[in-house]
Amino acid sequence: MSSKTKDSCNININSKYYIITAGGTGGHIFPALNLALNLLSSGNNKVVFLTDNRFKNFYQDKYPQVFNNDNFTIKYLDIKKFSGFKNPIKFINFCYSLIISIYQTFMIGKNKQNSVIVGFGGYVSIPVIMYGILTRKEIILHEQNAILGRVNKLFLPFCKTLYTSFKKTIDIKNIYQDKVKQCGVLFSDKFEKLILTKYNLQNNKLKTNTTNQLDLSMRVDSTILDILNNKSKTNVNLIKQNTNINITILGGSLGASFFNDSLASKIYDIVTKHCNENLTNKSLKKININHQVKTQIDAENVLKIYNTLQQSLPTINIVFDVKTFFINPEEIISNSDVIISRCGASSVCEAYLSDAKCIFVPIKKSAKNHQFLNAQYFCNQESKGNIFIATEKNNSIHEGLEYIFKKILN
Repeated sequence: MSSKTKDSCNININSKYYIITAGGTGGHIFPALNLALNLLSSGNNKVVFLTDNRFKNFYQDKYPQVFNNDNFTIKYLDIKKFSGFKNPIKFINFCYSLIISIYQTFMIGKNKQNSVIVGFGGYVSIPVIMYGILTRKEIILHEQNAILGRVNKLFLPFCKTLYTSFKKTIDIKNIYQDKVKQCGVLFSDKFEKLILTKYNLQNNKLKTNTTNQLDLSMRVDSTILDILNNKSKTNVNLIKQNTNINITILGGSLGASFFNDSLASKIYDIVTKHCNENLTNKSLKKININHQVKTQIDAENVLKIYNTLQQSLPTINIVFDVKTFFINPEEIISNSDVIISRCGASSVCEAYLSDAKCIFVPIKKSAKNHQFLNAQYFCNQESKGNIFIATEKNNSIHEGLEYIFKKILN
């Protein structure tokens, strides 16, 4: 491991309480939960997890080691989203909810004198970090995206360290660069092992539970980080099977309407067209589709389309799994040949590491256009032409699917 990684800023692990705060969507939540899991497995640490109500009823099945741990507590803060100053009523409601949430955090944090605040962004982090400033707690921030988020930008002057997912993160002032350390997205151990196995590489993660300090840069295997930073320069050639095609469609942790039957119909058109054009290619035996949708009703509509696809191509075994949430995304993503996905930091990083051919569809109005910037980061870094950035317009998605399927079938 490089000296830079070893010298990254440390949190004193003698503090048994870690107050982790993250907005209630997957881009914030998954890295935060992966850190919580690591803390809970390293000594006698206790984690208090503060998030918003969007988190309820999500992710518990994915992280049983966290939610079933006696040293883990989750609390929900009912803070309203900040929508600017144009609407006075909404602004007053935000200010009122902020005061209430700061008070709630004070009550949660009392008697936890040596606690450390770790913020993963999202507006729910505002009252928690303000509590940390008022009580002079050690504050650590993590920025998942390719551009510094608004909350992290606001509190950057008050934090000890800002950890980043990307090697270069936009909108960080030069005076704060000495606070910045790259640690990656904080993947799950399971995903890291799958990727290392795929690349036939050895684990190179430091054993943090054997030290008296905790460094977020140790949360990601340094080999994984090297691949993430410049995979095009690795000397590893992945051998792809040409008998099966694994297609994965992920609409984000909370689903996306665009990724439902409309996208399934486009996949139907492209797959039938290219498979019929390549009937002489007898090597293609199976198409496996994993499709995340928003609601169960959407799932039923998408299933009808894939059933029709299955009937129209009797010579190819078409298997499909349509769900609102997959509890085993690590296996699905790491084995994918084609990934169609939103562009949260975790999504694009995992897709990039999988070496799949990707169609990234950024949310049109994501904060500070971070989804497009996340996708663009890897599109600029990737040298094989395996990444296509599309919009939600029909012709853009069609063009992306045409481009990807020509590459994979020809």
